Amino acid sequence: MIIYDLIFKTLKENKIDVFSPGSHLGECTKPYVVVKQDTGARYVNYSTQMVLYDILCYAKNYTDCLNLKEKVKNIMKLTGDSVRPTYNETQAYYDDTVKAYMASVEYRNYRKVD
Repeated sequence: MIIYDLIFKTLKENKIDVFSPGSHLGECTKPYVVVKQDTGARYVNYSTQMVLYDILCYAKNYTDCLNLKEKVKNIMKLTGDSVRPTYNETQAYYDDTVKAYMASVEYRNYRKVD
């Protein structure tokens, strides 16, 4: 299974509104997350690549945004060792484009380089 799909499916199965980048249109009317695959880099000198995934959490108010981020972190534990936290997180800030607060949490996955 593609790791992006695993993250998306795990969040959706746990009643989180999930979108891919660019697919949520308009202002935030209820909490949701955007799952984004970030850069990948070769891990040390091994035949392994580390791929990063950002989960962007959006909510109308600051507290709901922080609560959503914590909920996502707990749900992501269900992915087991496939997806591991990097412990890089952003603080919530107001995003004028969607009229909501946004905070993010980052995860990583290691995969064999073809």
